[in-house]
Amino acid sequence: YALYVHVPDRCRSGGCPALYLLDGGRWLPTFTQIAETLAARQAMAPVVFVGIGYRATPGVAPQRQRDFAPGAGADAYIAALQSDIIPFARSHLPISAACGIVGNGDAASFAAYALTHAPDTFDSYLIINPSAAPPAPFTPSTRPHTISLAAARASMPWMHQLGAALLSDPKLTVS
Repeated sequence: YALYVHVPDRCRSGGCPALYLLDGGRWLPTFTQIAETLAARQAMAPVVFVGIGYRATPGVAPQRQRDFAPGAGADAYIAALQSDIIPFARSHLPISAACGIVGNGDAASFAAYALTHAPDTFDSYLIINPSAAPPAPFTPSTRPHTISLAAARASMPWMHQLGAALLSDPKLTVS
């Protein structure tokens, strides 16, 4: 995996939460610009972005599809996040223990899968336009989380079902 990192000046001394961006090579510039604009208006606390992507080599699309596919591929990717990527970021970047994940499209479907199958991996989840519903059953959470669901498509009934299921857990805040 390739990591793409943005550390705001206010975070250089440490203590800022991390936001892990799936498809990081593509989305890091966009999220960095948005966050810096909001932070300048004091509408958002500073955050360290850790973009996770792939080296620009032939064969990336199959690896990405495998990592984001529900089941064995996604489970292996979650394990890599838990055992390698997040610990590496925590040991090399000025970040606090708090962390979130954001994904769009297939990456959002993976984020929803992580939320429903390994919910304690992240504190917050931003799921934007997921391409598919995560498979049930859901793994119950053991600690509080914040989940934001965003969909541009008008017909996504499973997003409402996921939101309703998540709202029934008192440890979760869904917006």
